Amino acid sequence: MDPNTDLSPLSGCVLTFVGFGQFQVQLAFSGDTDCHISIEGDYVVMPPGGQVTTFSEAADGAAALLPLLGQSVEVAMVPTDGTARLRFESGAIAEVLDSEPH
Repeated sequence: MDPNTDLSPLSGCVLTFVGFGQFQVQLAFSGDTDCHISIEGDYVVMPPGGQVTTFSEAADGAAALLPLLGQSVEVAMVPTDGTARLRFESGAIAEVLDSEPH
């Protein structure tokens, strides 16, 4: 994902669904723009005031992602090439990393 990618339509959307499979995490958002994000590689979750944790297996981050359900996205952006960052109303941050060569 290019740093010029506009993720602003996610701002204000509410995380309404978190689903896990063996190799994938699904995040679904409702709002002015209904959309979803599929994570098939590494991702990072940082709770408000908490420690950054990187997850390489889809379901390993379940306990960190579930508290984000029902929260609005305050800011969605691409801070560096290949990374998508979502900051939620609580201050929690989730990042999808470009960890896969394909």
